[in-house]
Amino acid sequence: MNNMWNFFKNLPRTTWILVGVALILGLIIGNAGNSDDQSEDLTTHTHTETAEAELWTCSMHPQIKLPKPGKCPICFMDLIPLESGNDEELGLRELKLSKTSAKLAEISTVIVQRGKAAVVVRLSGKILVDERNIKTITAWVPGRLEKLFVDFTGTEVKQGDPLVELYSPALYAAQEELLQALQQMESGGIAGKSAQILVDAVREKLRQLGLTDNQIDDVEKRGTASDRLIIVSPISGVVIHKNALEGRYVDRGSQIYTIADLSQVWAVLDAYEKDIGLLSEGQTVSFEAEALPGKTFQSMIKFINPVLDGKTRSVQVRLDMPNRKGLLKPGMFIRANVDAELPKDGQNPILVPATAVLKTGKRAVVYVRKPDLKAPVFEGREVTLGPRAGDYYVVLSGLMEGEIVVVKGNFKIDSALQILAKPSMMNPEGGVVMTGHANHGGGTSSQKSSEKESYPSDISEMAAESVNVSPAFRQLLKPVYDSYFTSQEALANDQFKSARDALIDLRLSISGIQVPDGHAGHLWMDIQKEILAVTEHAHHWSDIEATRAAFNKISAQIIKTEKTFGHSGANTVHRAYCSMAFDNTGAEWLQTDSTISNPYFGSKMLRCGEIKETLIPRK
Repeated sequence: MNNMWNFFKNLPRTTWILVGVALILGLIIGNAGNSDDQSEDLTTHTHTETAEAELWTCSMHPQIKLPKPGKCPICFMDLIPLESGNDEELGLRELKLSKTSAKLAEISTVIVQRGKAAVVVRLSGKILVDERNIKTITAWVPGRLEKLFVDFTGTEVKQGDPLVELYSPALYAAQEELLQALQQMESGGIAGKSAQILVDAVREKLRQLGLTDNQIDDVEKRGTASDRLIIVSPISGVVIHKNALEGRYVDRGSQIYTIADLSQVWAVLDAYEKDIGLLSEGQTVSFEAEALPGKTFQSMIKFINPVLDGKTRSVQVRLDMPNRKGLLKPGMFIRANVDAELPKDGQNPILVPATAVLKTGKRAVVYVRKPDLKAPVFEGREVTLGPRAGDYYVVLSGLMEGEIVVVKGNFKIDSALQILAKPSMMNPEGGVVMTGHANHGGGTSSQKSSEKESYPSDISEMAAESVNVSPAFRQLLKPVYDSYFTSQEALANDQFKSARDALIDLRLSISGIQVPDGHAGHLWMDIQKEILAVTEHAHHWSDIEATRAAFNKISAQIIKTEKTFGHSGANTVHRAYCSMAFDNTGAEWLQTDSTISNPYFGSKMLRCGEIKETLIPRK
């Protein structure tokens, strides 16, 4: 080994230079011989990286760009794919996603079809007495009420039962005429045929004075007149009104009793103006009574009042209900459903699932998947909607039968278009827009109206009807509001048990409120029923997320309560909104403080949202 080293060490310098040059040439030649294969591998690798590479961003925080899906580190909402490919061939309102991106974004689609626009019309009303089965008992002769056999309302009577004993001298004189006519006929003082005519005439006179045929026969058999008359019930039923008092004098025509036959009653429902066109005589109606939970009744529409009530903007719809067992009592509140079909012009209308529609103000946007493309391309399309039919909307224009619309993930597509400064639901003109909450740290009502309108909210657009109620009723609502605000503050502080217990207290408070009269009562019953349904199993809520979901539904009804009846006291309340709640579907709530306290995110995003409206107390 040492000898070899000595050999190389003793070589001349020029020899070392030649050896180095030879080695470099060998490397170049070797690389040249393998250049095709190595270049192909590199190109393939680079192409693969380009095809697979995607950036994931947050629709509310577009500065976030991550190489894989997950949660936004700021707001924790799902990231959406941001394509890096060439979009030069896409239209202004189009977005391209890879199949993998579409799957990760959980995008679901359905085919647009025509069909029957079935809708359930919900009505409320009362059980009333059938007006055709009411009888008024009057005095047919003047006299004095000597004795009452029925001395209070609500008494059930049968046909022929005694009601009152009446003293009447005029009645005595008429009976004497009958007895004298009978004596003359028997003695032959008057010719036979003429005598019978006289007797029949006097008998008819007694009928006109209120005697029944049986009572007239008793006078003839007895042979003596009486100045007392027992007035009997002409029908079986219930005494619903009583004017009779013992010892009171009455004139001819004076009302003594009112009796109603309740073997058949009326179910009278209020149909609002918007629903009138969906109702017709002969339609089947099912309803439930508040006093008979779990029992469903069915009948048909017999009559629709042709006159609209100008105050309630409703018409009365009447059902005839057999009531042999007496379960349905006049005055009971009822809720009814009518399965109706929206009017159609020739063929069935185009229907689209309600989840496919993004609404803001008067605009409605759907996302249509373009056919025959390898990578999914979604196009934003403004549509004109007709009425809602259950879980569907009728589409008047903008969609054709057979097109494919997005029913899940459409909000993520819309957010991606916003990030790309393309036209979207919230920004119909496109261009650079502010994403996320305009006031992420808690908004105020001083924001521009255009910023407020950029957040869709079904509750905000709900047309709550304001009605006048007594201050006493608004005072009854105070414990309901107090429990609600306690729950809202507890959820904002991530306190599950306190929030749940407050909603249980709210249920107890709302159950004890007496229903107001008239139209206000119908509105309150609708709210009361919804809240009781949501809180029915409140004791079994086991986590804060279930409580927040229930709180969202309750908030819709509490906001409706405030809009309809108002609140008492001296403090204002604030209607707040967060567009990011519940997977970006948005949610509202009421709070007493003007600084946002988000009950749906709690400490994660406590100040996420904005104040949409300040509501002052009513007097």
